Amino acid sequence: MATVFLIVPTLKKQALEEVKKNSIQILDSVSSVVEHHYSQLKINQDYILSQKKQELKDITILGESILKYYHTRATDGKITFEQGRKRALKELSEIRYGNNNYLYSTNEELVLTSHGMKKFIGLDFNHIKGAKGKYFAVEMAKKADEYGDGFTRYWWKKIGKKGVFEKIGYIKKTPYFNLYIGTGIYIDELQKLKKDLNKKLTQQLELFLKGTTFKKSGYFYIASGDGVMINHPDYSLVGNQLKSLKVPNTEKYFFNELKKSKSKKYVEMDYVWNKPEDLNSFIYKKRSWIKYIPENDLFVVATVYLDDLEESASNVGNSILVVVSILFLIALMIIYFYFKKITMPINQLSQMALAVRRGDLQVRSDIKRDDEIGILSDEFNRMLVILQEQFDNLELKVQERTKELDELNENLQEEVKKAVLDLREKDKIILEKSKMETMGQMVGIIAHQLKQPLSGIHIMIDSMAEIENLSDELQDVQKMVMNRVRFLSSTVDTFRNYFNPNKMKRDFSVRKSIQIITEIISSNLKNSDVTLDIAGDDFYIYGIDTELQQVIMNLVINSKDALVENRDKDRKISIEISSENREIKISDNGGGIPDEVIYNIFKYNFTTKGEKGTGIGLYMVDMIIKDMKGDVTVHNSDEGAVFIIRF
Repeated sequence: MATVFLIVPTLKKQALEEVKKNSIQILDSVSSVVEHHYSQLKINQDYILSQKKQELKDITILGESILKYYHTRATDGKITFEQGRKRALKELSEIRYGNNNYLYSTNEELVLTSHGMKKFIGLDFNHIKGAKGKYFAVEMAKKADEYGDGFTRYWWKKIGKKGVFEKIGYIKKTPYFNLYIGTGIYIDELQKLKKDLNKKLTQQLELFLKGTTFKKSGYFYIASGDGVMINHPDYSLVGNQLKSLKVPNTEKYFFNELKKSKSKKYVEMDYVWNKPEDLNSFIYKKRSWIKYIPENDLFVVATVYLDDLEESASNVGNSILVVVSILFLIALMIIYFYFKKITMPINQLSQMALAVRRGDLQVRSDIKRDDEIGILSDEFNRMLVILQEQFDNLELKVQERTKELDELNENLQEEVKKAVLDLREKDKIILEKSKMETMGQMVGIIAHQLKQPLSGIHIMIDSMAEIENLSDELQDVQKMVMNRVRFLSSTVDTFRNYFNPNKMKRDFSVRKSIQIITEIISSNLKNSDVTLDIAGDDFYIYGIDTELQQVIMNLVINSKDALVENRDKDRKISIEISSENREIKISDNGGGIPDEVIYNIFKYNFTTKGEKGTGIGLYMVDMIIKDMKGDVTVHNSDEGAVFIIRF
């Protein structure tokens, strides 16, 4: 007992340091989310511009198909070349798309041969300058001569509006009738799309920061590099200037303290402040940790009242005294049951996370608790609601684009239909990547929240090793609990590594990658009475290991589902790795895939599971393996299906 009293002050000091480290880790996580948010804004802007450029290319290709049609008829002798040329130019002049945009064409001398407005036909583009003096047509023609096509930017008048507006022009050189064909779009038509996307991302960041707290009074806020408050739980402070705000009872200014973080990894700042229940008394000690993000010129600040931190550290020491004061056997039993109380909801959340990874956004956590696990459960459900809204909005946009494309000229319907299907595939793939990134952020927060109670249990059990004369039975129980704590900590690290969205391509071990993902889904297989065997020698490939893990998980889970449906017992899955052939073979004894569908399973939107299937799992498997310079095939053996991945 005397030993306990001697180590309690040390444990309290260690606990306070652990709380400080945990706060900084949470600050790092929040800073990563903020950085991702601002990088996503830039990605969205680039994405919208690239999509519009692709639309200009697509509509130009459609116009070129008209030239090709009449040129072919003339070549076949069905009409004269002059007749074919006139008919093709007439149809080009009548095409409209988007906001009354049109196609035009010129001959090799850059004289307009067709245009949306007939009065411009015959105009010599060699001498036409944009509103700011740029010979844009000559520049585009040079690019088309050298590369086959090209873009350029210039300023032009807009019909019905005053002033000049920036425009993106595109031109393509075609062999049909020796013509250039081109089109363009005004930049201001892209601004509304950018504004809507940026607003949605900003709202998501505000929801994330509002729902992210630590201890009882801790919260986060963001300030710009010039001292303007960008985000704060108290909306009345947003937009305020920090340069003129003094630290109470000092001559220091908050903004000057923030700037110190520009030359350090972190800045720790202690000061006094008021409380919501005592607004006029600036006597309550607070501590803030400040981190500067130079890429975005932002300050991210985590702040909390010191008495909350000290209370957390003090509670650790007092808990030790209470636990040691009672019988050791009862203490160990309490720890054991508390351990089970933590692992059960973690396993439940892990299973739901895997379900979300497979595309099921309808799952919800029913965990209701007044602790960190309860908070994680609420945040899990909240993030699923956000994902569902993103999915619904994406579907709405697809419907709107489909409606616009359906109104195009009937002669172009087949080409437009193909473009819409391609766009849907890209949007669904983007949604899958968005799910993965959001799950990565969520699992990172889950890992940080779980580390603190696990560290507390580790300290308590480790300190009991110093107590003399423990019985053999108690020592065995102590070792069992310590091993389970280490296993749980390892499991948390495995999940965090799997869902990390920021991995770079590298050479990695195929066998090790497979072992990691099979460890994650092992409880799922065990619950279904499925035996998994991994054999063969290892080899290395270049890519992202979590993408290969996603492929293996999809194939193993599909095999498990087939085994559960078709066999009552002796359910087996085998994974064979061959370094000589550089291949991975996944097989089962589930009866195989019906012959009438086996050649369609890698197609987009094809599923054999009815409403339970998403139609994208095996399509994504094929896409990922092709991106890794490999291929995947499937055939049936005497016992079941066999998938072979070759690199």
